[in-house]
Amino acid sequence: MKRAPWVRGLAAITVALVSCTLEESGLLPGDAGVDVVDAGFEASVDAGADVALDAADAAETTVIANPTALSGLSLWLRGDLGVVLSDAGVDGAVAAWTDQSGANDPLHDALQANISASPSINAVDVKYNQRQTLSFPDGTFLRSGAWPIVQPATYFIVGHAGSNTVSKDEEFIDSTSASQHMAIVASYNYGYGLSATAGLTPPATFGPTQSPTFFVVVFFGANSLVYAQSNTGVAFSSGTQGSVGYTLGNYVAQENLYALRGALAEVAIWARALSPVEIAQLNAYASQRYAIALK
Repeated sequence: MKRAPWVRGLAAITVALVSCTLEESGLLPGDAGVDVVDAGFEASVDAGADVALDAADAAETTVIANPTALSGLSLWLRGDLGVVLSDAGVDGAVAAWTDQSGANDPLHDALQANISASPSINAVDVKYNQRQTLSFPDGTFLRSGAWPIVQPATYFIVGHAGSNTVSKDEEFIDSTSASQHMAIVASYNYGYGLSATAGLTPPATFGPTQSPTFFVVVFFGANSLVYAQSNTGVAFSSGTQGSVGYTLGNYVAQENLYALRGALAEVAIWARALSPVEIAQLNAYASQRYAIALK
């Protein structure tokens, strides 16, 4: 490794002092003492610096156990947790996806009372490393109660959109209100790229979404960022709107207009902007759990 200039300077000063003392005492003959002490001291400095840098790198790339490791979590849904099946006699139909964030607020749970609009469970999804997911065929959705979500907020999604055989946008997540909403959409107009907005048309979209993917969106006004299966954020302006709860897999006002036609494996919301280090940790978790490589 390369040593910083101050480390070399410190080594030189210390070597000079120590070697002079040893030479004057007669323990080492002149330059030989300098060479021995220099080699030993620099090896020690190198080892210590390597350990410190390795520890810092490990802290930044630690794979968290799950999203609850990051503070400020207000919603966490995962395919293998909190899924309640309908008792209406339809195999695999999902009646509820209950929040695992620890908020302990039933308004945060995603519900569907209409069996014909229920997504279905996929117990072993080969697209997601054999993990359990929820499939959202055309016209299906889940919806929470009306609880306020304000900016800054961070959204995390693991899932994919359907096919481009239907010329419509596909909603991963939206609001329960048609007038106040932060939405993340697979945009048909941009080749089913990822589109994020808070009441405004976004200036750009980010990455294809028809294959299993994960992404983080930090809604923070003019400082908003999208991390599309990457630790590098792309800036956009999200406006200033908040959201009223959330709808999964469809548009709030017309359920068949922007159906997802894909799947969701995991959804989380934080009531703050996650830091780049935290987002890297979250991405490492998603990549490892679902066997989806970072770009």
